[in-house]
Amino acid sequence: YGPLEDRFSDKDRARIALYIDWKVSKALHDLIGDGAYNKRIPDDCMMASRAHLIGILMGLLATDGSVSYAAGTKAKKKAAKTITINTTSCLLKDGIQELCRRLGIRTGATPYRGIHSKVDCYAVTLSIVDVAAAAKKNPALFRIPMQSKQEALEKIILEVENSPAPQETDIVPFPSSMRGEFVTVGANTKFLTYYN
Repeated sequence: YGPLEDRFSDKDRARIALYIDWKVSKALHDLIGDGAYNKRIPDDCMMASRAHLIGILMGLLATDGSVSYAAGTKAKKKAAKTITINTTSCLLKDGIQELCRRLGIRTGATPYRGIHSKVDCYAVTLSIVDVAAAAKKNPALFRIPMQSKQEALEKIILEVENSPAPQETDIVPFPSSMRGEFVTVGANTKFLTYYN
């Protein structure tokens, strides 16, 4: 039939439903978990190909994810960019972080509780620099089947690619009296800068 892009519009691709045999559906249900609080990424998926892992990530971004790009203003010249996946499942939070680690994408997870929420929620934030690097290696796979999120992702990637490379290290001066503290914990003092 040809590529999905040739057969369906962006709008139609976001609405495609897949109907499968009830036995397969039950097996998937058992692997993925029942209810939002018990959702997880099956262990077998973590052993799959890189393309499969990226596909899971794109699916999570399409459903429970937030990909936003807000252009800068006169006061704030830089655009606000975020790539986040929200979940109430601790198992899914851990799975997302492991999935991203396998793809070379750093993450951070922040617990929060909504105004009317009875359970803790987690916001897993993905490093936009790492996402842009992974997307550059696999441009055909980094496709979110929701037009607005895909457009925001493309803007984020483009801006990261066109920004000057960040410095490898930030220079932070320490008072010379702290040298002993760094030595005690085994830090390499060769690269530390002190002042009196």
